[in-house]
Amino acid sequence: ANPILKRQTLSEPREFTRFIPRERTFVVLSEIGRLGPIRDISLGGVGCEFILSFGEKGAITGDAAPTLSAGIFGPDNSFLLKNVPCRIVYDVISSEDQSGYITSITKWRCGLKFGQLTGDQKEHVGLFLEKDAVETRNNWQS
Repeated sequence: ANPILKRQTLSEPREFTRFIPRERTFVVLSEIGRLGPIRDISLGGVGCEFILSFGEKGAITGDAAPTLSAGIFGPDNSFLLKNVPCRIVYDVISSEDQSGYITSITKWRCGLKFGQLTGDQKEHVGLFLEKDAVETRNNWQS
């Protein structure tokens, strides 16, 4: 069975297997002014990080979250997807935030759930997962 397409077991709450990019890969949400590295990616969405100014509020999440248009790219534009529909499902201050010595910034972790992808977008994500990412061992951990 293709691990990219397989759905997780009942003990795994995620719908699709997550992968970690082999090289730095980024997501941009220009509508809300965010750019940051992708921590993991699947056919269902991405987990990413953003640096925000201290005091900046988190984004609207869940069912109330608006559909945004994301861009995904890797080093040297090796992978590029434009206009990927998504919603923010979580947006929290990272427990790994090491920015305490710089009080004007905070690291946030964010989860984006893809909306309806086009056939071309699905194909590009699938190829990226096959060639440029490695499967995570503990898919249930965020």
